[in-house]
Amino acid sequence: LRLVDEEKLDRPVVVGHSLGGNLALRLAIRAPERFAGLVVVDGMPIYPPLGQGETLEMRSGRIHEIARQMRAASVEEWAATMESALQGMVRGPDHRKLLLEVCLKADRETHVGSFQELSCTDLGPQLSRIAVPVDVIAGIPPNGTFGRNSEALAEFVRKMYAEAYQGTPDVAFHYVTDSL
Repeated sequence: LRLVDEEKLDRPVVVGHSLGGNLALRLAIRAPERFAGLVVVDGMPIYPPLGQGETLEMRSGRIHEIARQMRAASVEEWAATMESALQGMVRGPDHRKLLLEVCLKADRETHVGSFQELSCTDLGPQLSRIAVPVDVIAGIPPNGTFGRNSEALAEFVRKMYAEAYQGTPDVAFHYVTDSL
């Protein structure tokens, strides 16, 4: 919000990927009159979405323990964790190698803190306060991902995003198939 003021931006459209998308949602919830719209790429009000019967309190303890383990991991363990996570996010070994190098240079505490924040803060109940159009762009993984065919993956992703953004007054979903 300070940047919008300093740059004298008149109701900008905010575009954010993943954590950036979550931050865009927070801006529009906090100051809906200040923005003209949002474009959220692979971002959600909470990630991952709460499971059936799961509460934030239940999740918080589990995420706290995972975060503790992430902080305590050796450099080698951290690298293995990052490499494993990238397997399902990035195509091709060259891209994964490059992204792994970037991940390993990044500040671990920032990574862990953002993981905790995305996992334990549910913006869902506040989405009705967003008074601007929200365009959500989400990937549908390639056929065979998680042992599912393309149709099942598309149905799963569409349902997950529809439920996550329930209550958002003006939301449109755009899906990119065969995407990581």
